[in-house]
Amino acid sequence: MQGAEAYPEYPPHWVHISPPIDDGRGGVVEQYTDKQGASWSVLSRPPGPLWDQLLTKHISGYISDHLRRFWIDL
Repeated sequence: MQGAEAYPEYPPHWVHISPPIDDGRGGVVEQYTDKQGASWSVLSRPPGPLWDQLLTKHISGYISDHLRRFWIDL
């Protein structure tokens, strides 16, 4: 959870995807290859007001709500 030092008040916003994708919106911030040789793309996708609407600020809500929205938008 890179960049999530203030979690849970502020949710993580970096999404790492392997194999790399181009989201078509110019949203790829970085691409890298890990030590095992896998290529990744990194996108910044803050969950916005969704996070403030969750009853419990927990990573399961982040995954089930925000990341589901993220994949649907691709």
